[in-house]
Amino acid sequence: MKLGITAPKLEKLWIYGDSQAERLHLSIKDGPLCTEIFKSCNLSKMWVYPYSGQFPKWDDQDFDKSIILDSLRVVLERPDMSENSVLILNLGLHYMESIRLQDYRILLLKVIDLLNERNKGTGELKHKARVVWKTSTSISKEKDTGSQLTSDRRRFLALPVNIWGESRN
Repeated sequence: MKLGITAPKLEKLWIYGDSQAERLHLSIKDGPLCTEIFKSCNLSKMWVYPYSGQFPKWDDQDFDKSIILDSLRVVLERPDMSENSVLILNLGLHYMESIRLQDYRILLLKVIDLLNERNKGTGELKHKARVVWKTSTSISKEKDTGSQLTSDRRRFLALPVNIWGESRN
Protein backbone atom coordinates (compact mmCIF):
# COMPACT_ATOMS: atom_id res chain seq x y z
CA MET A 1 0.00 0.00 0.00
CA LYS A 2 1.52 3.30 -1.11
CA LEU A 3 0.87 6.28 1.13
CA GLY A 4 1.94 8.86 -1.43
CA ILE A 5 4.15 10.76 1.01
CA THR A 6 5.84 13.74 -0.64
CA ALA A 7 8.08 14.88 2.24
CA PRO A 8 11.77 13.96 2.11
CA LYS A 9 12.50 10.55 3.58
CA LEU A 10 13.98 10.27 7.04
CA GLU A 11 17.40 8.64 7.14
CA LYS A 12 17.18 5.36 9.05
CA LEU A 13 14.99 3.43 11.45
CA TRP A 14 17.08 1.06 13.56
CA ILE A 15 15.40 -1.48 15.82
CA TYR A 16 17.66 -2.81 18.57
CA GLY A 17 16.44 -5.64 20.76
CA ASP A 18 15.29 -9.21 21.25
CA SER A 19 12.75 -11.47 19.55
CA GLN A 20 10.04 -8.83 20.01
CA ALA A 21 12.21 -6.32 18.15
CA GLU A 22 12.74 -8.89 15.40
CA ARG A 23 8.98 -9.42 15.08
CA LEU A 24 8.46 -5.67 14.86
CA HIS A 25 11.12 -5.41 12.15
CA LEU A 26 9.60 -8.27 10.16
CA SER A 27 6.16 -6.66 10.36
CA ILE A 28 7.29 -3.28 9.00
CA LYS A 29 10.31 -3.91 6.76
CA ASP A 30 8.31 -4.15 3.53
CA GLY A 31 5.64 -1.61 4.48
CA PRO A 32 5.42 2.15 4.02
CA LEU A 33 7.31 2.92 7.23
CA CYS A 34 10.47 1.35 5.78
CA THR A 35 9.86 2.07 2.10
CA GLU A 36 8.34 5.55 2.07
CA ILE A 37 9.05 7.26 5.39
CA PHE A 38 12.60 6.02 6.08
CA LYS A 39 15.34 5.36 3.54
CA SER A 40 16.06 2.07 5.29
CA CYS A 41 15.18 -0.01 8.34
CA ASN A 42 17.73 -2.13 10.18
CA LEU A 43 17.70 -4.61 13.04
CA SER A 44 20.26 -5.48 15.70
CA LYS A 45 19.04 -8.75 17.18
CA MET A 46 20.12 -10.16 20.51
CA TRP A 47 19.22 -12.58 23.24
CA VAL A 48 21.25 -11.09 26.02
CA TYR A 49 24.19 -10.32 23.72
CA PRO A 50 23.92 -9.43 20.04
CA TYR A 51 24.02 -12.33 17.62
CA SER A 52 23.16 -13.23 14.07
CA GLY A 53 22.13 -16.58 12.66
CA GLN A 54 21.85 -19.43 15.12
CA PHE A 55 20.93 -18.97 18.76
CA PRO A 56 24.13 -18.43 20.80
CA LYS A 57 25.51 -21.34 22.82
CA TRP A 58 25.09 -21.22 26.58
CA ASP A 59 28.14 -20.49 28.69
CA ASP A 60 28.52 -19.83 32.38
CA GLN A 61 30.37 -16.55 31.99
CA ASP A 62 29.31 -13.59 34.08
CA PHE A 63 27.20 -10.94 32.43
CA ASP A 64 29.29 -8.23 30.76
CA LYS A 65 27.34 -5.02 30.21
CA SER A 66 30.16 -3.55 28.11
CA ILE A 67 29.29 -5.97 25.28
CA ILE A 68 25.80 -4.47 25.02
CA LEU A 69 27.00 -0.89 25.51
CA ASP A 70 29.73 -1.27 22.86
CA SER A 71 27.26 -2.81 20.41
CA LEU A 72 24.76 -0.03 21.00
CA ARG A 73 27.49 2.61 20.67
CA VAL A 74 28.48 1.20 17.25
CA VAL A 75 24.89 1.68 16.05
CA LEU A 76 24.57 5.18 17.53
CA GLU A 77 27.90 6.34 16.05
CA ARG A 78 27.07 5.35 12.48
CA PRO A 79 27.12 8.41 10.20
CA ASP A 80 23.60 7.65 8.98
CA MET A 81 22.21 7.67 12.54
CA SER A 82 21.63 11.41 12.41
CA GLU A 83 18.93 13.66 13.84
CA ASN A 84 16.78 12.35 10.97
CA SER A 85 17.07 8.79 12.25
CA VAL A 86 15.22 6.84 14.93
CA LEU A 87 16.46 4.08 17.22
CA ILE A 88 13.79 1.84 18.75
CA LEU A 89 15.43 0.30 21.80
CA ASN A 90 14.11 -2.81 23.52
CA LEU A 91 16.13 -4.14 26.46
CA GLY A 92 13.60 -6.18 28.33
CA LEU A 93 12.47 -9.76 28.46
CA HIS A 94 15.70 -11.69 27.99
CA TYR A 95 17.60 -9.55 30.47
CA MET A 96 14.89 -10.00 33.09
CA GLU A 97 15.12 -13.77 32.61
CA SER A 98 18.88 -14.05 32.40
CA ILE A 99 20.63 -11.63 34.72
CA ARG A 100 20.31 -10.42 38.29
CA LEU A 101 18.02 -7.46 38.88
CA GLN A 102 20.99 -5.45 40.16
CA ASP A 103 22.91 -6.09 36.92
CA TYR A 104 19.85 -5.21 34.83
CA ARG A 105 19.43 -1.94 36.72
CA ILE A 106 23.10 -1.06 36.18
CA LEU A 107 22.77 -1.87 32.47
CA LEU A 108 19.75 0.43 32.12
CA LEU A 109 21.54 3.26 33.92
CA LYS A 110 24.63 2.81 31.72
CA VAL A 111 22.47 2.87 28.57
CA ILE A 112 20.90 6.12 29.78
CA ASP A 113 24.40 7.51 30.40
CA LEU A 114 25.41 6.48 26.86
CA LEU A 115 22.35 8.15 25.34
CA ASN A 116 23.06 11.33 27.33
CA GLU A 117 26.77 11.60 26.43
CA ARG A 118 27.72 15.12 25.37
CA ASN A 119 30.58 16.60 23.35
CA LYS A 120 33.07 18.20 25.72
CA GLY A 121 33.59 21.28 23.58
CA THR A 122 30.03 22.12 22.59
CA GLY A 123 27.94 20.42 25.24
CA GLU A 124 25.71 19.00 22.49
CA LEU A 125 24.50 15.42 22.59
CA LYS A 126 26.99 13.09 20.88
CA HIS A 127 24.31 10.79 19.53
CA LYS A 128 21.79 12.61 17.37
CA ALA A 129 19.29 9.85 16.55
CA ARG A 130 15.93 10.08 18.25
CA VAL A 131 15.39 7.22 20.67
CA VAL A 132 12.14 5.40 21.40
CA TRP A 133 12.51 3.09 24.40
CA LYS A 134 10.09 0.24 23.77
CA THR A 135 8.75 -1.77 26.68
CA SER A 136 8.49 -5.55 26.63
CA THR A 137 5.32 -7.50 26.41
CA SER A 138 4.24 -9.26 29.57
CA ILE A 139 5.75 -12.65 30.18
CA SER A 140 3.11 -15.32 29.61
CA LYS A 141 4.84 -18.14 31.44
CA GLU A 142 1.55 -19.98 31.89
CA LYS A 143 1.88 -20.92 28.20
CA ASP A 144 5.22 -22.70 28.69
CA THR A 145 5.36 -26.43 28.08
CA GLY A 146 7.77 -29.27 28.65
CA SER A 147 11.19 -28.46 30.09
CA GLN A 148 10.32 -24.76 30.40
CA LEU A 149 7.90 -25.63 33.18
CA THR A 150 10.63 -27.12 35.35
CA SER A 151 13.47 -24.73 34.54
CA ASP A 152 15.05 -22.56 37.22
CA ARG A 153 13.82 -19.47 35.37
CA ARG A 154 10.27 -20.45 36.25
CA ARG A 155 10.92 -19.89 39.97
CA PHE A 156 11.82 -16.25 39.41
CA LEU A 157 9.06 -15.40 36.93
CA ALA A 158 6.10 -16.67 38.90
CA LEU A 159 2.73 -15.23 38.05
CA PRO A 160 0.83 -13.47 40.83
CA VAL A 161 -1.52 -15.79 42.67
CA ASN A 162 -4.33 -15.03 45.07
CA ILE A 163 -3.57 -17.23 48.06
CA TRP A 164 -6.97 -16.59 49.67
CA GLY A 165 -8.92 -17.92 46.70
CA GLU A 166 -11.02 -14.80 46.39
CA SER A 167 -10.94 -11.77 44.17
CA ARG A 168 -9.19 -8.68 45.53
CA ASN A 169 -10.87 -6.27 43.09
